Amino acid sequence: MGLAVVVFAIGLLPGDSPLYDEVMARRTPDIITFFSWANIFGSWKGLLPAAALLGRTRPRGRAMGFPSGHVTGAAAFAVIAIYFAIKERWNRSTRLALTTVVLMMVFLVGLARLVLHAHWPSDVLGGLLLGSSCAAFGAWWDARRSVI
Repeated sequence: MGLAVVVFAIGLLPGDSPLYDEVMARRTPDIITFFSWANIFGSWKGLLPAAALLGRTRPRGRAMGFPSGHVTGAAAFAVIAIYFAIKERWNRSTRLALTTVVLMMVFLVGLARLVLHAHWPSDVLGGLLLGSSCAAFGAWWDARRSVI
């Protein structure tokens, strides 16, 4: 979350452009082929089998529970909502109100998953980290794309 705040505040971090340019300069057909294969582990084709091997059941039932999909979605929504409020230059009090509401929503969804015996606390934490980091990456990409 700290990195997300920094990215929202300043955009590209020092070193982002030179590092990206360095990686692009070293691309070869073999490197592209290798990383096209490695990229599978960021999609459902790689993550689903990994989740089946590493996953665990929920507190009640036999369904897999890690990470919490509800919290993943709520956290992603919250980060993107805050990002767009900043990007669209909403006034400070409106942004603060929105931030308070969406963060409270994430907290309540996470607590609901525990109260309803749907997830373990670490499932909720995993969903929070996954959703917020994916949305922060999306916001970073959008902000970077807007600058170019």
